[in-house]
Amino acid sequence: MAAFAWRDKGDILIDRGKCLESLAQSKKQMVKKNYKDALDAYKNAIDQCPEPSILLKAHALNEEESALNNLNIHAWKGEKDALYMLIVHALEGKGDALDALDPDNKNYEVYKTYMESIDKLDKFIRINSKDADALSTRGNILRKIGLYDDALKDYEKAIKYAPPYSPSTKAKALTGKGDVLAELGNKEMACDAYNAAKQVDENYIPASNGI
Repeated sequence: MAAFAWRDKGDILIDRGKCLESLAQSKKQMVKKNYKDALDAYKNAIDQCPEPSILLKAHALNEEESALNNLNIHAWKGEKDALYMLIVHALEGKGDALDALDPDNKNYEVYKTYMESIDKLDKFIRINSKDADALSTRGNILRKIGLYDDALKDYEKAIKYAPPYSPSTKAKALTGKGDVLAELGNKEMACDAYNAAKQVDENYIPASNGI
């Protein structure tokens, strides 16, 4: 099984390079407000990202192999998890670009794209229930489609499980919580969340934008 996993890894890492390049290009276009070009780049990223089902299978292999103390496979766990999140971020970005092109949300494709990313996150979180980045990302997408209660639950879990070595992860969740509270009209509690994010990571720019 280990040989199978490593054979797949070579193909997956090639796809990762292509996906990361398209994601970087799409983000640049979003900053420039070239939303059509950003949308095309996100679509390319989605096509180029490693197949999620392969990564979930690799995750299962990891669980089996780690019991045998196969350190190479065990060390790849975090990398596989990060790879799986690429397709999620690409789909979320596609939804953002579609939303920017259709601010009145008349296009069902926006909602459909966000729901597709949530579906993939649900599968991922099912086997990574304490992954703070995944929980926070799902919270962001739930907030974008107006499911504020569910978003808050994910942010609270992300805050709880955020690893101490990654302050930006906790700051991201606190900022997301602040965004939900602000959209619900609770400005005071929103400011508390933004300030908490700044205390955790003073360099986290989105928290400063919220204050």
